[in-house]
Amino acid sequence: MATLLLVDRDFGTRKSLTELLMAGGYDVQPVVGAMAGIDALGPNFSSAVLLRLQSDGTSTQNLCRAISQSAPAVPIIVVGPDIDVRAKVALFELGADEYIVQPFDSAEMLASRSHLGGQTAGNNADADSARWDRQVDAR
Repeated sequence: MATLLLVDRDFGTRKSLTELLMAGGYDVQPVVGAMAGIDALGPNFSSAVLLRLQSDGTSTQNLCRAISQSAPAVPIIVVGPDIDVRAKVALFELGADEYIVQPFDSAEMLASRSHLGGQTAGNNADADSARWDRQVDAR
């Protein structure tokens, strides 16, 4: 099973993403903030790292740089608002492999499995996505 390191300061988003990814068949290690993300990089690196873009952007950039230097084979997926192309390019240059614009459809997130450790969500992916979308809408 692919293990994803999820770095996000916001409890609600971190919880929602954790639930979605676990329903998609991933083992998720959620942490709060860039420092916890760097600390979680120990010798047992995750299959991929999912970062939610922080409002200041610098902690996300620092974490991208730290991960790409420490574990260049670990894919980094950044999730955030639709930002300027130059800002996205800067994240890619620092090591991000993908940028997913928020809000996103749960099926889009689960379709990122090429970077999420090659995991497949299985036959229930559509049902899991629809159930998760309903849960998020209800919040």
